[in-house]
Amino acid sequence: TVETMDTNTLYVISCPLPDEKKLVKAIDSAFDRKLSLSKNTSLLNGYRPQILDHIWFNLRKADGLYIELRHNRDTEGRLELPDYANHSLILFTRVNESLAVANGANPSEVQNYVASCVSLLPYEALLVGNPE
Repeated sequence: TVETMDTNTLYVISCPLPDEKKLVKAIDSAFDRKLSLSKNTSLLNGYRPQILDHIWFNLRKADGLYIELRHNRDTEGRLELPDYANHSLILFTRVNESLAVANGANPSEVQNYVASCVSLLPYEALLVGNPE
């Protein structure tokens, strides 16, 4: 079997929370997809110790790209990324390599696509890293 690697990318976005829906629309437009809102408790429990009341997400199987937008500061006031306290939102992307390849997409091209889409957003987005 061939070892596949998913590529995760984490950005922080300095978008005022009242503009969250504007940012979601901008992400929908830049990435040409529609993020879904989830308030599913069992899903949100997976983010503990962060206590979130919602996330926005989308998985497009055609290129294996999963996108998620969530708050940096949880409902208890705790920061997931304390070094980025002035960035209210976290944009997480994962390229599922096996899904991408199975659908004829090149994972590194999908990763480049993510970077180009993020650059179109109307708020400052900072690449924080590539978590496992």
